[in-house]
Amino acid sequence: MKKSVLLIVMAVAFAGSAMSQTMVRPSVKSKTTFAIVVDQASYDQAKAEVDAYRNSVEQEGLGTYLLVDDWKNPGDIREQLMQLHADKKAPLEGCVFVGDIPVPMVRDAHHLCSAFKMSPTMKWQRSSVPSDRYYDDFGLKFDYLKQDEQKPLYHYVSLRADSKQYLSPDIYSARIRPTVWGDKDKYELLRNYLKKVVREKQENANNVLDYLSMARGHGYNSEDLLAWSGEQLALREQMPHLFKNGATVKFFDFTMQFPMKPFYLNEVMKEDLDVMLFHHHGGTTAQYINGYPMPNNVPGNIEEIKRFLRSKIPALAAKKGRETAIEQYIKQYDVPRSWCEEAFDPKKQEEDSIFNLTLDIMTDDIHRLTPNARFVMFDACFTGSFQLDDYLAGSYLFTDGKTIATQACSVNSIQDKWPDELLGLLAGGMRI
Repeated sequence: MKKSVLLIVMAVAFAGSAMSQTMVRPSVKSKTTFAIVVDQASYDQAKAEVDAYRNSVEQEGLGTYLLVDDWKNPGDIREQLMQLHADKKAPLEGCVFVGDIPVPMVRDAHHLCSAFKMSPTMKWQRSSVPSDRYYDDFGLKFDYLKQDEQKPLYHYVSLRADSKQYLSPDIYSARIRPTVWGDKDKYELLRNYLKKVVREKQENANNVLDYLSMARGHGYNSEDLLAWSGEQLALREQMPHLFKNGATVKFFDFTMQFPMKPFYLNEVMKEDLDVMLFHHHGGTTAQYINGYPMPNNVPGNIEEIKRFLRSKIPALAAKKGRETAIEQYIKQYDVPRSWCEEAFDPKKQEEDSIFNLTLDIMTDDIHRLTPNARFVMFDACFTGSFQLDDYLAGSYLFTDGKTIATQACSVNSIQDKWPDELLGLLAGGMRI
């Protein structure tokens, strides 16, 4: 009798939670299915666009669930995805999270990251890993810890010791989370993005991967030209058709011109560009393309030494005082005092500030442009920090250009490896 009462209580609880959720089942039959998970506020603001996007997926023959709720806990989403995946008749093959879906901030799992190693005693927002492997890798086991008080969308979970200790996702997943910048309305950005995706599917349904560009920034692969040329050979093995008549493939290196930033931005805005591969170091809002120039003449080298001193001395002066900072650098590098004193010249500071803007690609640059590469991969640290309001990979998506998919890392990444693994499947029609 106790068991019966417990079952009734559980059933009532589940019914109560289900009442607030909307589930639209697939309208077409398919061997596998897809799920669009969206928060209630985003769906209310972009219902027509979300529905049109779902229809565009089903028109390709993939049955699609629509799950709408005021999601409070990531565990509820994970459980539902696992249930859909367990459907033997039409198991779930992938999902996309639209809008403000809870962000799993994974702890005690640094050993699953290639480069992210940070003390767990540091602030949890920094020392946790934002990762949707929580949602798509069902073999991982987690303990729920808490919700962030400052960022309610963040939910901290701990990888359990009895979990498997490697990644092998059961389904694929992605995020459609608008960036927040300036006076832009995030729901307007969401509506425009979904319209862009549907339009691209309709107008370029028969588009093939026949235009690819690869661009490298300073410091990548230790700036080894052999590694750079070796990647070209690897790409030719993966996509041989790119190297034949009628297709276009380009390889850019940061040493070709100075600065390379405008060349890269011009390339990514090419109307017919299918894939752009970026290899460089990165930050949450930055692609690091060029370091300071390396002149081959005496006057140029002197100017770069001065620029270096101007970039370093003010920070030290703030800690130890102006005179102490100047004396320290004079002694350390055996340079004239006049070179060090330039660090406090307002005119020079303004010139350096303007010069530094020419070196790297920032989210502010992308917000003003129209990237058209359909797919952009960022082989760089932190460029995919989707938990933030403004992040580099997202800035390419929520513009008026044609970019509809990006791939990036939410934390650090070891880059000197095989970055283009499985990339050739895109040319074979693999779904993104």
